[in-house]
Amino acid sequence: MVVQYRSAAELAAEEIRHRIHAGQLEAGAKISINELAADMRLSSTPVREALKALEREGLVAIAPRSGVYVRRISVDEVAEIYAIKESLEPLIVRWAMLRGTADQMAAVAGYADDLAAYARDGRLDDYVSAVEKRHQALLTAAGSEVLSTIFHGIDGRIRLLRYRNLTQEGRMREFSLRHRAIAQAISDGDVEQAAALTASNVRSAARSLLQLISEDGATSAASASQRQAWSLA
Repeated sequence: MVVQYRSAAELAAEEIRHRIHAGQLEAGAKISINELAADMRLSSTPVREALKALEREGLVAIAPRSGVYVRRISVDEVAEIYAIKESLEPLIVRWAMLRGTADQMAAVAGYADDLAAYARDGRLDDYVSAVEKRHQALLTAAGSEVLSTIFHGIDGRIRLLRYRNLTQEGRMREFSLRHRAIAQAISDGDVEQAAALTASNVRSAARSLLQLISEDGATSAASASQRQAWSLA
């Protein structure tokens, strides 16, 4: 039996991540490294390492000579990111289906069952984890390091809002049904349908997120003309 040990920094990152996702650390809030370290009974060093890892995930922003803050994501940023994702994710699906093995694509399609189960049981953390594993499985099948780097670079920026979006009533079930339809197209070998459904899924997520942060009043909304140009209307 192999026992895997996690470092103090990994444990700290897990705890801070949980606090952000649970809303205990709100968007825009300044994070006190010393207070976190004392609360978690750790030295400041692993907490600093944890915050650097969370910065790479897009959950916090580290400002030199200012401090560490929970990232606040603007409507404009979400709109731009999802405009890119609307082009990028169908390409990932296309390349995965054209380049991947039958076993790889069967594994990708299989995530639809997991997502449906997690949505039914309200298991948010497991649901998000499955979505991210599905993304990675598609990227692996697509076989492009460049595509993978670009995708992870933008996807991490909206990870926090993915959690907040999925906590809304019925949202997990809605998106699990969309993933089921994509999985069916993948199983059928219908590249065009899988790509089209993927683009539709991205647009739906974008609309939901834009509405969410607009209602929060976190930032000023993007103009109607910009949204139309970004194909998010």
